[in-house]
Amino acid sequence: MKTILISLLIFLGSLTLQGCTKNLMDTANTVVKAATPINVKYPPNDNELSLAAIDNIISSDLYQKDMRINIVVNDGHILLIGQVDTQENSKKIEEALLKLDGVKEVYNQLRITKSIGFYQQMKDGWTTAKVKTQLAKHDKINPFKIKVVTENSEVFLVGSVTKEMAYYATFITRQVTGVGRVIKVFELIPE
Repeated sequence: MKTILISLLIFLGSLTLQGCTKNLMDTANTVVKAATPINVKYPPNDNELSLAAIDNIISSDLYQKDMRINIVVNDGHILLIGQVDTQENSKKIEEALLKLDGVKEVYNQLRITKSIGFYQQMKDGWTTAKVKTQLAKHDKINPFKIKVVTENSEVFLVGSVTKEMAYYATFITRQVTGVGRVIKVFELIPE
């Protein structure tokens, strides 16, 4: 009889605790829900901004099949490179990108000329690989801080770097075979 009474008390106690636990869980969920901000917009990261920019251009009436447009995003700054048919279209594309949320500035480096072919694209890819390799070898350069993009033998160096790193990156890039011109799109940060 004593064993049955103890078992009954344990059973009733566990039911009571389960009810308390459920109430505590419900209260905790309510507090978490009340503390969670709703509809808070954060600035988009570079990947999201890049995708939004590409989508914006492709879905607009500005994009034509004979255009070649590349977009490089660094901390809300957009580098626009490639080839388009007219200066007017180049300006319209730049203006369309400036309207996107999170865009701080657009560096328009679109060239008014015929799109480059596959052979030139392959050469540009090889040049980019050679530049990245040389930058990675240098002890004054953090290769993770610099994006390298080559378009029609023009090498664009993009990133937030110190003045010293910008100097060395530019100097090294100019020495690489296949580099026609170096264009720096650096945001200088304190040493």
